[in-house]
Amino acid sequence: MTKRGMRRLAMLGVAILIVAGAITAGFIVKNARAEKRLADARTQGLTYFAAEEYELALPPLAQAVSRIKDDAELLHAYAKSRSEVPLPNRAHITRAINAAKIALEISPGREETQNLLLGLYARAGWLTELVELSDEAIRTNPNNRDAWIDRIEALRLLGRDAEAFRTAERFVAALPDDLISHTKWAEIAFRNGLEDEAIAAHARDITSRFESSPEFFQWLSVVERQAGNLPAAVNAARRAASLPPTSAEQLTRLVDWLNALDPLVALPDNATDDGAPTLRDLAQTIFDRGLNDPDLGQAV
Repeated sequence: MTKRGMRRLAMLGVAILIVAGAITAGFIVKNARAEKRLADARTQGLTYFAAEEYELALPPLAQAVSRIKDDAELLHAYAKSRSEVPLPNRAHITRAINAAKIALEISPGREETQNLLLGLYARAGWLTELVELSDEAIRTNPNNRDAWIDRIEALRLLGRDAEAFRTAERFVAALPDDLISHTKWAEIAFRNGLEDEAIAAHARDITSRFESSPEFFQWLSVVERQAGNLPAAVNAARRAASLPPTSAEQLTRLVDWLNALDPLVALPDNATDDGAPTLRDLAQTIFDRGLNDPDLGQAV
């Protein structure tokens, strides 16, 4: 080959390298821009999600999960957001379930996602799946009250009453200082034929655990009334009224319960002359007090 030919060949090689380099650089720039758009979509979606702006969160989250397949946090946020923005034929629930399941496969035992999926199964009516997942969630964390409640309810709806009762007993053993474990146990015990007096006796036995809880004493009043122990029901209701309310909802329920008990106490056979205000007067007093409480007034 002549020198001239060699020079042309060399120049051609350089040209090829320049073109190849330009193409490679173009791909790198394009990929970098795509990665940035994806990162921006993820950040934007998670920001909206944290603010519970689910409709705004959904488009950027959907864009991100279409490319990012191994991000449990992202998939959880998408699943929750998708579940809150309805689609025809409840397709939003199915899509949310699928995303939440993938998130759990990536991060097994993630309690936040377990509880989300439990709620989705309940909304979809997938009771068998609900029982299985709640059992797994309880094994992961025996203090997961949502999992206990969901498991009991699913078993009850499936007609597996004896198993629901055994689960309620385990719930009480796992969380004895959580009032809802006892109220849920009482509910299932009643459905399984346990006598009202036995349920009331259980409530009395745990009084020392809940001395400062108006919710407990209102519940105790209800179960005492169901067991036919009206004086005990009245005493428990008065005790509930003597304690600071924990929320506007709790106060409203107690006011309604005091008003419901009042006509029974006023019956001749039940009348007392102890100088205490009537339950109706007591209900009005705590209601007025709630209206003047800056933390409760607007919600009462």
